[in-house]
Amino acid sequence: MRWSTLAMVYVVAAVSLTAADDCSCPSEELSRTKIERALDERRLADAERLILSIDSASTQCRALRAKWFAALAVKRYDGKEAKAQSANITTGICRRLDASRELHAAQAQLLLNNYKESAELFLRSVSLATLPDHADLRVMSYVGLSAAYAEMAERHRAVEAARKALDVARQYPTDQSLGAAHNVLGSRLTQLSANDTNVSLVHEGNLHLDSSVPYLRKAGLYQFLANTYAIYVYRALQQGDTILALAWCDSILAFRETIAFASQRSQTFWFRHEIAMRQGRFPDAVREAENMILEADRAGFLLMQANARRCLAAALEKMGDYQRALHTQRDYERLHDSAVNMERLRTVTELEEKYDQTQNERTIEHQRTQAKLDNMRFWWIAAIAVVLLLALTFTVVLIRQRSLIARTRILEAEQKLHRARMNPHVLFNLITSLQAKALSENPASEMPRYLSSLATLMRSTLESTYLDTVTLHDEIENVQRMVELQRLRLDGEVKLDLHIDSDVDVTSLRVPPLLLQPLVENALEHGAAPYNVKVTVTRTENHLHIVVVNAVQATDERKEHRHRSRASDILQDRLALLDRLYNSTSTFYAERSDTEYTVRIVLPILEAQES
Repeated sequence: MRWSTLAMVYVVAAVSLTAADDCSCPSEELSRTKIERALDERRLADAERLILSIDSASTQCRALRAKWFAALAVKRYDGKEAKAQSANITTGICRRLDASRELHAAQAQLLLNNYKESAELFLRSVSLATLPDHADLRVMSYVGLSAAYAEMAERHRAVEAARKALDVARQYPTDQSLGAAHNVLGSRLTQLSANDTNVSLVHEGNLHLDSSVPYLRKAGLYQFLANTYAIYVYRALQQGDTILALAWCDSILAFRETIAFASQRSQTFWFRHEIAMRQGRFPDAVREAENMILEADRAGFLLMQANARRCLAAALEKMGDYQRALHTQRDYERLHDSAVNMERLRTVTELEEKYDQTQNERTIEHQRTQAKLDNMRFWWIAAIAVVLLLALTFTVVLIRQRSLIARTRILEAEQKLHRARMNPHVLFNLITSLQAKALSENPASEMPRYLSSLATLMRSTLESTYLDTVTLHDEIENVQRMVELQRLRLDGEVKLDLHIDSDVDVTSLRVPPLLLQPLVENALEHGAAPYNVKVTVTRTENHLHIVVVNAVQATDERKEHRHRSRASDILQDRLALLDRLYNSTSTFYAERSDTEYTVRIVLPILEAQES
């Protein structure tokens, strides 16, 4: 961005800070003059302190604080901060403040080299500043719009915007408005005449520039005044009058402390450097180039810094100081490459933003089309939803009815179970009475002992029906009691061969109740005499292995198979229930050879606390 445009952005910011009667708060009124003076004198730290002292209790005062902070960001050449602060200026408080908000946002975009966006915001500010006391904002909006068009190389539109600024300024004349409008129009006509041989454009441009000088001096708009003097320097150099050009440069530097932009001061030193080079005063050219570098570094524009070092390298080469000229030339090349890379990056970023904007527009259009289709599908979906809701309601009612039926059946099964459990109680009591009677009639008889063992077995069996698992020790004891009773029936021809590994803790490991007892009972019922049943219990890391083996007969194999099959099915159902309860895997395997019947069971390891 050229330094003249930056100067105009600054003046746009300075003039637009004028407070309006229709949108002010008491604390802002008290501090406005001090803040304006601090900004004009570039005492930015004092200006920030004064802005922070403004009361922020109301929305209006907070908006005015944001307006001042945006102006401060423009002073600091921080376009991003100016953009952020302008976004904080609350809209709708008053039309002047709304216009001021758009004006600050446009200035921020202009500082960020977003010329198209800044032009749109300047036009929006013009549309908001419609009242007579908004004329200063409307003039400054047209001035900024002219600067944006000039940067977009749309010189005719830039001249048209400058003419509109002058028309408004003449309707509501103030020194600030008339000075800025004449200056901008003269500058734009001068730029337009550079590519046009029309003498009238040159004459009109000079006329407007000359007319702006007294207004600018009265208003204290030294930025625009420096812009005018810079054009005078160009004019003098084109005419070959170096003495007049130096005089105009001295006029610019006479109020250099009031010029906000270091880029203007750097440009002035460039004028002096060029004049010294033309006159062969190379030491003076070096001094002016060094001053130009100082101001260019302060401005912070890479391309300006690079050009300043190129000028210094040229002057040093003329003086014969080739070493410094070489170092300075290298600095120029480094800064120039950085500036070019940044420009390329900015171009790529702008293209990406345009691409994203195009994609977003396409996405929005697609979404609108999709919304129409969705609206058309709505009633179909609503109808389907109603049907599904009715179906769901019917399903829920049906499930509840089935749940009630299942619950009723469960209650009936529980009642049958309770009635079934009453029969063993009665039998247990009768056996106990028979035991007592047999003991009283014949104390030496074995019958009381067998009755006692039968009663204990029945009690243990009854108690185990209330449990999911029992200890392996209790299960083995029940098997031993049952075998003892079977010896009485089979005249002692029963042998139980029990093998338990040493790493099997029968008191802590748990198994389903009545696991071994039916297997041993089947072995005695359907096995071959002598009745020898072998039970082996081993343990691996995660499983318990039980093997039951007994001798078999070759006869009535079908009957034995049907009985054992029913017992196996019941046992497998119980193991499946165990797996569901403990999320485990159990296996059951039975095989028959010519002489033996073997049952293998693999159970998960269940510790004692799982009762």
